[in-house]
Amino acid sequence: MPSDRLSKARVAIIGAGVSGLRCADVLLSAGATNVKVFEARDRIGGRVHQIRSSGHLVDLGANWIHSTNANPILQLAHETNTQLFWRPSTQATVGSDGKRRDAKTTATLRERFWAYIDKAHEYSAQHAANIDPETSLMEFIKVTATMEIGQDPDFLRDLLNEAQRYGQFIGNPTSTQSLKFLCMEDEPGGTDAFLANTYRDILGYMAKQVVEKNLVHFGTEIKHMSMETTGEDSSILVETLQGISETFDEVVISCIRMAIENLGYGRLEKLYLTFPTAWWLEKPQDPLATMEDPYPCFTHFHDNAYGKHPPGLPSNVVVISLAHLPDGFAQPTLLFYIHGPCGTKVVQSVETLEPHSDTYNKAIDGFAKPYYSRLANYSDHNSSCKPISHFCSSWQLDPLAGKGSYTNIQTGSTQARKDLETLRDGAGLGESTGLWFVGEHTAPAAYLATVTGAYLSGERVANRILKKWES
Repeated sequence: MPSDRLSKARVAIIGAGVSGLRCADVLLSAGATNVKVFEARDRIGGRVHQIRSSGHLVDLGANWIHSTNANPILQLAHETNTQLFWRPSTQATVGSDGKRRDAKTTATLRERFWAYIDKAHEYSAQHAANIDPETSLMEFIKVTATMEIGQDPDFLRDLLNEAQRYGQFIGNPTSTQSLKFLCMEDEPGGTDAFLANTYRDILGYMAKQVVEKNLVHFGTEIKHMSMETTGEDSSILVETLQGISETFDEVVISCIRMAIENLGYGRLEKLYLTFPTAWWLEKPQDPLATMEDPYPCFTHFHDNAYGKHPPGLPSNVVVISLAHLPDGFAQPTLLFYIHGPCGTKVVQSVETLEPHSDTYNKAIDGFAKPYYSRLANYSDHNSSCKPISHFCSSWQLDPLAGKGSYTNIQTGSTQARKDLETLRDGAGLGESTGLWFVGEHTAPAAYLATVTGAYLSGERVANRILKKWES
């Protein structure tokens, strides 16, 4: 039975993202009856969001469940019958010269890359106190690889280009990842899973209570919050741009700006190109494919010398074939992961253009064609090889998303461990004033920058509020 005190608690949750939804769900399940969710957008989900690409549902934000060992999001996937596609063990690699590497070279590059990541984690854990804050993960890999394989300059070049793919995980170039604090981001383990039918059903499951109870105030942006104290009691006045002025005992809010200022923020963006058919899987296959191993789902394109990119603008790109998804979910769509300055350049090129207009499509295709035209079976004369839908995410233009994708710990950070603890604990403001911080940037370090991290942060704050009101 809920306590009388809990039923009287006035709780405001700012933002209907994953952390806010989970926080609300835990509170409501425990018996809280006076919970309001304020959401500036006209939808739930925050950085978890779906769109249609030529009729096919795709995730514009998060696509993956990372580190599936003991992961609560994996359990939600099972609860909602969400179809999972486990990260495949093979990939294709296209070098900076535009030529596809053979399977043996590709496998060796992949193995060496992950071996160096493991070495970097180990080195960071053992020597963090003495590592210069300006030293990057890329510097460590470059020094280590040069010492070990410097006698093979062609392979070394490919390996260093391969190392740039780490940028797809953090949303910024590998040269910006802090080596000093890399050890904080050790993951719990488990194979990553791609959500074949998107996060839609999981999101709906998380939001079930707040939606059914009509607790979300959409299109409501916070203008100002202030503390009010009467004797020993304190409360928080919340004012919105829409004219709402209401007092709450507990306010749950994301603190993205603090994370950006103290840690770092990624610039991961996605392009979706849908075609009439998945021509890259049609026969005849490329000469490097076999019956057991057709053209791989993943293609990693090294920073290239053949695309239309300004000098000094890294364009390390990963392309995922959604035609490889399980039966019933496969679609003739290519998903491009772009990040850092490259992602910024592409987003800026379409910033003022109407989505799906000729100029918009042409701008995206101008970037993407040098990549997809190097997949198996491409022909400029085959109409199936011409996209029928183009779309580019633009998280960098979204102030509600912090104008980026998610948190990472960049070079220059000097006290990331302390900063994360402060963000997570909120400097004790929750217990003393009723102001609580949530978001993936307040999660345990192993779950930073993930949906799981956002989910766990909302759950943690809800439990702390319950403890406060049930004591």
